Amino acid sequence: MKTFKVALLGLAAVALASCGGSSVSSKEDAAQVMQRMTSMGAQSNQLQQGLGSALVNTVSLNGESGSATASVTSNVTTTGTSVQRDVDVDLTFNQFSPDGDNTYDGTEEMTWSVVIAAGEQAANVSTVSTLKANMTISGEYNATVVADVTIKMNVSAMAASGGSVTMVIDGTFVADGKTYTFDDETFQVTASR
Repeated sequence: MKTFKVALLGLAAVALASCGGSSVSSKEDAAQVMQRMTSMGAQSNQLQQGLGSALVNTVSLNGESGSATASVTSNVTTTGTSVQRDVDVDLTFNQFSPDGDNTYDGTEEMTWSVVIAAGEQAANVSTVSTLKANMTISGEYNATVVADVTIKMNVSAMAASGGSVTMVIDGTFVADGKTYTFDDETFQVTASR
């Protein structure tokens, strides 16, 4: 397992956004983009409310501009003293900007499963997520992206903002025709703002 560290200073991120963003030119960049893509929905209050107890729910996400909808399927099962939550989210973005800096246009499918044993704090629980996407992003990074990856990370990291997030990535990420293949590689990235 290889370990890479991505150190993006807030000032550098602002500079990149203000000059039109950069291309995805390394696995570290790809990991940073994937963190943005997976956290976008997790940070949304509308999506979190959509999870609720409903088995299927469609919600509109609020952002600075554009539109985004999410179809959420959630299933909770209890076995003995543990609870498992399986979530499938299908997102459609139409020039959607959650933060006024980054814009997403296209589709993203995420699934994740979380098992919490009795007495375990949710902040200490890890999850395995799959991310499939076909979208164009602009802002901090500019790229046309096709992703088919599995990402392991701490549950609290999915909604982190500004801190450090450790992700273990396996699968394929294509940005502007350049393919990055991950083999259970660990990346430490800066969480989206």
